Amino acid sequence: MEIELKEGIRRSQRKPGGLISTVDPGSPAAKWGIMPGDRLLAIDDQPIKDIIGLRFLQTDSNLKLTVLRQSSETAEELAISKGYAEDIGVDFEDPTFDGIKRCNNHCLFCFVDQMAPRFRHSLYIKDDDYRYSFLYGNFITMTNLKEEDWQRIDEERLTPLYYSVHATDMDCRRYIMGNPRVPDPLEQLHKMESINIQAHTQIVLCPGINDGKQLERSVFDLATMYPTVQGIGIVPVGLTRFRTRYTNIMRSYTYDEARAVIAQVEPWQRQFRKELGRTLVYLSDEWYLLTGQELPKAPHYDGFIQLENGVGMVRQLLDDHQRTLHRLDKALAKREGQPFPRRRVRIVCATMIGATMQRLVDDLNRYSGIEADVLVLENELFGPQVTVSGLLTAKQVINTLKAKGDLAELDMVFLPDAMFNIAETRTLDDYLLPQMQEELGLPLYTAENFAEVVDFMNVL
Repeated sequence: MEIELKEGIRRSQRKPGGLISTVDPGSPAAKWGIMPGDRLLAIDDQPIKDIIGLRFLQTDSNLKLTVLRQSSETAEELAISKGYAEDIGVDFEDPTFDGIKRCNNHCLFCFVDQMAPRFRHSLYIKDDDYRYSFLYGNFITMTNLKEEDWQRIDEERLTPLYYSVHATDMDCRRYIMGNPRVPDPLEQLHKMESINIQAHTQIVLCPGINDGKQLERSVFDLATMYPTVQGIGIVPVGLTRFRTRYTNIMRSYTYDEARAVIAQVEPWQRQFRKELGRTLVYLSDEWYLLTGQELPKAPHYDGFIQLENGVGMVRQLLDDHQRTLHRLDKALAKREGQPFPRRRVRIVCATMIGATMQRLVDDLNRYSGIEADVLVLENELFGPQVTVSGLLTAKQVINTLKAKGDLAELDMVFLPDAMFNIAETRTLDDYLLPQMQEELGLPLYTAENFAEVVDFMNVL
């Protein structure tokens, strides 16, 4: 039945509730006529601010939904019956309906401050939202939390969170984050301990600022908070050609400096492994790739708890590659010496993983019928210091593939799935995969490992 909008939910408000983007066919929401473009305002008269609140409130079998209809701009109350803990069957344009909590710091290495101009608005938002941390593993500084946020973290068990610490020495931390009022991370971790919330912590390492003795202090201070602190990720600072601030202070790590960081951290890893039964402090893959050192084996990563931080992704890639070769060997044996169906493919990546990817592709090319090559791209947009595949643009990929002049000879091209956003749909420069495919005129696929590459090739 149609109702008047309740107090606090007015048409004059800007975009109330959560904008529904899709409705699952056959779901309770579809059964009751909820449509994309409608807005979910409340469940059982409790306003919904984000998808976490939806998950928390939709578990009961009988619900009253308040929905603002796109077609009539009126609110309706719908009594829905469903299975206990069954999802009502909707997805939203944005995971947070009341906006996003902004960062109140001015970090020396803030990537937003180094962002290229003229991209979509969302790329210039300095977000620091604990809800995104819980949902997607985003690292946050936890400098903007109010008491009501802590209460919600406790009540809804939003664990684990991903915490950017950078330094436990407060003078150093204030300097790095450009904020004289940043809270003490150890005090916040003690608060998390008291409500049984765990954290994965991060230190973005800057040459001459928070490394050396500062790094040692930070690591061992954080280690005292185990098991509240589940892990400590150490990541080298990333700098782009668009940075205009702190250019006389910030720089990238050299080869020798990176080797020194690894040499400093490895004894701590052995110590924690012996004392705690886990590595606890993890170096991101960049350190090993920069220096050419072998990556640790899978057990070192304790279940790969910081993949979101680039810790262990390459080890997973290497191990998956070995399993994929084993699959190919078994399939080849069954073919009694007959080659695989011909497949001519290209794999696109950035410079950091380029040499590793070439070695793995060389292994694939040992199998008759498979012809693969690697297209390694130096980042044209952000500059050569940015070496990760996730910051390649669709335009560079398209232009480079066209310039090679051999697209007609390829059966398919594989792009790193890290090029696309959380929804795995848009590149940094706002291209959809079908758009790229249309411009190039051949099949494009995103993949994060060689198992997916071989599956899409359809040779087994």
